[in-house]
Amino acid sequence: MSGVLAIFIVVVIGFFASVFFVPQIKVKNFVIETFWIFPVIGVIALLSFSYLTFEEIWQNLTANTSVNPLKILTLFFSMTIISIYLDEAGFFRYLASRTASKSGGSQKKFFYVMYLVISVLTVFTSNDIIILTFTPFLCYFCKNARISAKPYLIMEFVAANTWSMFLIIGNPTNIYLATSYGLNFLEYSKVMALPTIVAGLSSLFIMRLLFSKQLKDAIVVSNNEAVIEDKFVLVASLITLIVCVISLVVSSFFKEVEMWYIAFSLASLLIVVVIIYKFANRVQPKKIFYTFSHLPWLLIPFVLAMFIMVLALQKYGITAGIASSLNTSYDVFTYGLTSFLLANVLNNIPMSVLFSSIATTKSAVLATIIASNIGALLSPVGALAGIMWSNIIKSNGVKMSMFQFVIYGAIVSIPTLILSLGTLYGILLI
Repeated sequence: MSGVLAIFIVVVIGFFASVFFVPQIKVKNFVIETFWIFPVIGVIALLSFSYLTFEEIWQNLTANTSVNPLKILTLFFSMTIISIYLDEAGFFRYLASRTASKSGGSQKKFFYVMYLVISVLTVFTSNDIIILTFTPFLCYFCKNARISAKPYLIMEFVAANTWSMFLIIGNPTNIYLATSYGLNFLEYSKVMALPTIVAGLSSLFIMRLLFSKQLKDAIVVSNNEAVIEDKFVLVASLITLIVCVISLVVSSFFKEVEMWYIAFSLASLLIVVVIIYKFANRVQPKKIFYTFSHLPWLLIPFVLAMFIMVLALQKYGITAGIASSLNTSYDVFTYGLTSFLLANVLNNIPMSVLFSSIATTKSAVLATIIASNIGALLSPVGALAGIMWSNIIKSNGVKMSMFQFVIYGAIVSIPTLILSLGTLYGILLI
């Protein structure tokens, strides 16, 4: 038991250190993220010291259960493919550009409308895609308009990591935790809609107070609007997304049809249609397979490695000990607050994998989901979205120290977390 716990602690420290000090490794023209390396080393250590066997790992990875990480990754990657095709068609850049041009030179109007656009898109796509797409745009826009980028970058990050908990598909942590308890698409949304709305509105109110002075000056609006780059891909992707969301809702009434299968089938169909279309239009092979090069492939070894680490913690009774200390009549708050803090020590995905084996009640699972999303706001280590966001703004010349991020994050996330957990507690009492 002590050996497993020691390996887990070393993995957590190594992960933390890699994110802070060596987030990327450059090999010639390739840039490799390092966040996954220590979890994989941890799995190798578990196998080397015989704490786990290959057979045990294989049995759990292939088990026909809702918490199977392969199914969860398939669902997440399928939704990501649809979102990347929308991005490739220029959909997100077009909306951002239109929002900027319609602001009329008012920072306040631009702030509110951009918040609305980002929030709505996050609900139906995912927070990671929004971060990757809108962050470079906001850096570029603010630089050319000669206004501070910080209010908009903080706003974008908060919106993307708050409204991502509205639907089960908004964040891989939602998928992992909800499916571990057996919640379907509709059951999840019926409970999580109101806490998400409360979290979204309260965080917006706090940000408005934080940045009121910085949003007073007028902005110079550029007339260079982005255009839709490929209407066929846009229409095909939008239709696929709409059909997918509707199908996931309908699947709630048919338990034999799993969410991962629906998303995978529709994403696969979209891939085939788009590839045929591009070949027919003699698009260069490199551009045809652009989507696959932009998928978060390193998430696979990261999630699988953390799943195996938690498997070892379960085997030796460590998770049971944690669960006994958190199971109270107020488990919405014990689980919510604890997982919020641990998300900023472990990162929200490993934390969710760990808590999927600890949270045994609906209230505990939903509280942990809230914390896995809002916990990303406290520090850049809280979520992979934070790591990506930090790297993007740094590469675009926007200076924001870790201390600044944590100050902003604490002011926004702590009251938002308490209000959303309180709303969840009230809903579950009814």
